[in-house]
Amino acid sequence: MKKIIVVLDFDTFEDTLFETARYAASCNVCIWLRIKGKSGRFIFNTASKLRNLAPQAHLILSERADIAHVCSFDGVHLNAGSPPPQKIKLSFPDLKIGYSAHSKQEIHEIEADYYTLSPVFYTEKSYPVIPLENVNIMGIDKKIYALGGINSGNIGKVKDMGFYGVAGISFVQELPRIKKLFAQP
Repeated sequence: MKKIIVVLDFDTFEDTLFETARYAASCNVCIWLRIKGKSGRFIFNTASKLRNLAPQAHLILSERADIAHVCSFDGVHLNAGSPPPQKIKLSFPDLKIGYSAHSKQEIHEIEADYYTLSPVFYTEKSYPVIPLENVNIMGIDKKIYALGGINSGNIGKVKDMGFYGVAGISFVQELPRIKKLFAQP
């Protein structure tokens, strides 16, 4: 699993989705295709096009393990409203299972291959956001990615908190800098 995940959120990148995906793939990072509120056919068509566009990229799809499997994605990312990760793993053992957590307790309770923990820092939303900001995950022996408000200005703080990696939507323009800063000891 790569240490940087670009969250390719359909609502955010609709007009530049494939251009952004091509760029992220060229940076050799993991790409998480997140599409909400669209039909299965739409998700399948978008995922198929993305796989064809980036055949060597490490790709993850939100929630739809069936489509991720058919489109040869590497993983599926689940949340509290998804079927349990164990059920998905039984049906699709080839997929890496990610899980969106919002507390350390959730990470201890759910068994997955990797986790995002959010929001680590403040991020603009249409609802109130209370960042975890000072969360420390040192000593938790799981792959946990910081998500929410990550940028080149706070990447050092993320590393000091013990995160395995980082995930984000808005830092795509900063990918070379993020990669360089996160790779530094």
